[in-house]
Amino acid sequence: MRRAVSSTPQEYEEGVDPRNHRYMWIEVEHDHPSLGAFLRDRTDGIGVQQWHTLFKQGRIWVNQSPAKATEPIKKGDRIDIRRIEMQYLSAEDHALGICYRDEHILALHKPPGMPVHPGLGCHRGTILNHLRSLLPHNSYPDADLRRMPVHRLDRATSGLLLLGLHREAQAGLRTQCARGLVEKTYEAWVWGKPQPDEGLIDVPIGRIPGAPQQITTDPGATFGKSAITRFQSTEHRTGLTRMRLMPRTGRTHQLRIHMAWLGHPIVGDMRYGIVPSGGADGLHLPEDRLFLHACSLKLRHPDTGQIIEIKCPPCETFERCGV
Repeated sequence: MRRAVSSTPQEYEEGVDPRNHRYMWIEVEHDHPSLGAFLRDRTDGIGVQQWHTLFKQGRIWVNQSPAKATEPIKKGDRIDIRRIEMQYLSAEDHALGICYRDEHILALHKPPGMPVHPGLGCHRGTILNHLRSLLPHNSYPDADLRRMPVHRLDRATSGLLLLGLHREAQAGLRTQCARGLVEKTYEAWVWGKPQPDEGLIDVPIGRIPGAPQQITTDPGATFGKSAITRFQSTEHRTGLTRMRLMPRTGRTHQLRIHMAWLGHPIVGDMRYGIVPSGGADGLHLPEDRLFLHACSLKLRHPDTGQIIEIKCPPCETFERCGV
């Protein structure tokens, strides 16, 4: 069985540090009905999601032409895999708001649409690129920056992102997050008028077996994990409601999926929600904006042990949703 061979990239992409390119090639020894299945068996360190992205971005070539995962391959074919691993971070100043900072903790105001980590689909313009500009390289090597975020915040979501500035702080904060000891509060604008005005959603969430790209509710708990969200309506506008959402668990896309399950998806959510028929008529809704904002974190300081609360008010665009 011939495995992938690393080599020097044949070409570099503009704007990407050449040191971040990873080029591999494989010579096919036997016919195979599926290129995607063939590759998954012969390369290490590349997960299902990464393969999906590589194919989607046209980074898998067979005999000098972009290929699809479902294509068959034949003996003698040459497969080229053109990856980008963002091992080296370039410094970019995005002028992000700092909500809290001491020698142990940093809390930033992440704008909507900005990823936290560079990856296959985004090589620049991330939170880590901003950190590379904010923090001195001699004190914080790139590897240290990658460990700093201690919880997830979706690319489309705005608001508080918590980071630990050293390993002891990171360990303490991650433990609190894993045990559900960090109280998180979000604000969101949703379609319609939920009834009742407040309540608790206790519906498991998980990835559909055989379709790992799809995450959904699983009321029968056949494949999903426990997911709990408390919600409260705070303001009503024509066709819209402002909500306060307090997740007790931290599943991927939990708030977006739970609100869609409730029948009142978050405004701007093009993955889990849809705009009700005629719901957007006459409303001012900025494009490319998910109206979900992480506005408050309450936690125990990893050094002093004192309870602190960090707040991050939504921006004017959020406040004026539908106006």
